[in-house]
Amino acid sequence: MRWHTLLATSMMVVPCMLPSSHKLMAAENVDAPERVSALEKLVLAERYREAYEYGNKLEGYWEGDENFDFSYGLAALESGKFDKAVFALERAQLSNPSQRRYRLELARAYFYSKNLDASEKEFKQVLETDPPSNVRQNIEKFLGRIDRLRNRQETTLSALLEMNGGYDSNVNSGPYLKKVPGDQLGINQSIVLNEDAKEQSSPYFGVLASGGVMYPFDQRNIMDARVTGITRDNTAEKDYDLDAFFLDSGFSHRFYDVHRVRIGGRYQRTFLAGDGFLSSHGFSGSWNFTHDSGWSYGAQWLHSRYRYDQNTPANDPDIDQNLYQATVFTPPSGSREGLILHYGEDKATDTNSEFNSKYFYGVRFQQTWLFNIFSAGWHIAFDEKHFKARRPGMAKTREDASAAIGLNFRATLYQNISLRNLYTYTHNHSNLNFYRYRRFKAELALQMDF
Repeated sequence: MRWHTLLATSMMVVPCMLPSSHKLMAAENVDAPERVSALEKLVLAERYREAYEYGNKLEGYWEGDENFDFSYGLAALESGKFDKAVFALERAQLSNPSQRRYRLELARAYFYSKNLDASEKEFKQVLETDPPSNVRQNIEKFLGRIDRLRNRQETTLSALLEMNGGYDSNVNSGPYLKKVPGDQLGINQSIVLNEDAKEQSSPYFGVLASGGVMYPFDQRNIMDARVTGITRDNTAEKDYDLDAFFLDSGFSHRFYDVHRVRIGGRYQRTFLAGDGFLSSHGFSGSWNFTHDSGWSYGAQWLHSRYRYDQNTPANDPDIDQNLYQATVFTPPSGSREGLILHYGEDKATDTNSEFNSKYFYGVRFQQTWLFNIFSAGWHIAFDEKHFKARRPGMAKTREDASAAIGLNFRATLYQNISLRNLYTYTHNHSNLNFYRYRRFKAELALQMDF
């Protein structure tokens, strides 16, 4: 008998007495309480795969019901659907925090989904309730396995391949207005923009490939590295085809079980229409903290140096940038919300190009829901930029304010293969007409994880 069933020996049901889930589905309405009862009987009979498939059909209506969430979560756990198990069992545990069985199964789900910190925390909380000796022994076995996994110096490899395509209404971030008033240029006559200077739209297709490695020195210290390459071809505007290469590496240390710090470095090389365009390198430091309640907090500092291949008066000159970011996320459950704040400063390396120095700040709110093999989310963001000097030929020092909203969807097609869909709209307002632009983007991508 499996250890986790020791708490339910008085509730066993003979499997042959149960009808199939197909007959149950045909006989009842979706909102009938008998559905949850039937799911519970399938779980108690250890017909987990059948119970999981049955629960999938009920989830849209019964999600949030304590009895359904526990039975469905346990069926998902025993069927190897660990992410689904975590979400369902978290809901059950939040509904009834004093129910020890919920916490035990959630601890197992965390363990099998490789969230060792969360698993250890849940198991230890059950130990504090003085459980029966057989349950205590099994918990101690799991805690021992967690320690061995943390101390095991195994290198982990991962890879991602994505093929995407979509439509971009403004590939060059060009202005949507037809002319620039003369008073903004210090002249009496307005300037009518030619077609090439205004917003340019184009369908596009691209490929993203990424590979990473994680090497743990011990249970607290980890070295990581990741290399990513992207290419994007615009079918109508070839002058804005983009290719880029990224390399990121860092060292992480975990302390007091809930704190994690990381220092790292990054390099970026970008090509525009096949020609060298931009090189960037920098280093970063970050801190993350996860509270016992499930709330998580983070802070990051990133210093970057951007160097353009051809620096002419018409192009943005080289800059050094400091970016500061703070994050807060709610506990993971049926949905998860996050708030991200940032502040940054760009400093031109040439004192004659102070017009490109600026400070900027912004806020982003995002929310994500998980439904079975499908997830959906949205975000909204606001940003402001304040430049420190007037660009030559302009009568004003530039100030921008932008707003963006986005929707994203993801569906798991088969194990490590998923389909991603994204829609974003950005509107940038500036006190200089030449920098006022709007941009709509729709993208569909097929993603494979290895």
